[in-house]
Amino acid sequence: MRGLEFVVVEDKSWTNSKSGRQGTIIDFVKAHKETNELGALAIINKNQKLLLLEQYMGSYQKGVQSFYFPKPKSALPEVAQKTMQSLLRSRGFSESHAASVLKNKSVHVGDNRSVWLMGEKNESALEFKLEPNGEWKQKRHGNPSASFFESLTSSKKMSVHSDPFEFLVLNGSSKAAHTKGANVFVMFDESSEKRMTEVLALNPHIQEVHIMPTQNHKELKQERSFADKMKERFNPFDILVKELSMSDLSHDRTRGHDIGM
Repeated sequence: MRGLEFVVVEDKSWTNSKSGRQGTIIDFVKAHKETNELGALAIINKNQKLLLLEQYMGSYQKGVQSFYFPKPKSALPEVAQKTMQSLLRSRGFSESHAASVLKNKSVHVGDNRSVWLMGEKNESALEFKLEPNGEWKQKRHGNPSASFFESLTSSKKMSVHSDPFEFLVLNGSSKAAHTKGANVFVMFDESSEKRMTEVLALNPHIQEVHIMPTQNHKELKQERSFADKMKERFNPFDILVKELSMSDLSHDRTRGHDIGM
């Protein structure tokens, strides 16, 4: 090290030949730059987006843990159809989407008229049950911060769906081309924000986040609030957050929106 020739810095470690002290390269950067472990990793990897994980460091856990979810026996097709129609109506969607939603392998309708949305990594699930008062109640199982679906590519842009039903409905429509070649992240609910932050921190090539539009007019205000929160969190890290509209997705149905380009 220049000016401190007795300090030898190698690829993964450092040694002080005078005092005999030694340690990892992370320890050296922490001391030299007066930062914490995450800050040192950001410097070493030249990825300042790793600092996005600071707010979650206390509970951050890497890796996937699979769970067994005790799903009930599958409902008969007619019962499944009517159950899904009821749930979609309650969430502001047309019941006409029930057939296409039920085709998704992540959706399970039980003979007790419950509906399960299973995360692709089998580490989390969302269960919906119809209460006696006619309202649908949801319950989270497994990893509370997991995503419903993720698809990572080399694209610089990522589409984010804040509601898994929006994703399922859109996937069954003519506007599904927007996902072609893109990074796609589908949340279960707001608790998936932690996992989304992790994805952006660990994939520095992603420079834009596109908030996908809702077809539920009741949720427009909530969607705008979510987009504003994402802008405040990610824009300082050179991640541009954009809100898309349904007209954006319909711009060119033969090619799809340029979100994956």
